Amino acid sequence: MQVVAREQHTRDRFTELHPEVPVTAVAALPGDVHDLDGLRAIGDRLATGSSPAPAGAA
Repeated sequence: MQVVAREQHTRDRFTELHPEVPVTAVAALPGDVHDLDGLRAIGDRLATGSSPAPAGAA
């Protein structure tokens, strides 16, 4: 809970100091991001505001 509170404080301070910068929350991925596919998944989530459809979904 202390980590969550510290992260919220950091976000609040950043938005107070830089109100012109848009901020959004992105759901965590199930693993570490260490390759281009992981970066693309985060980019997709930032662009759409949601999780991408599972592979094979139409």
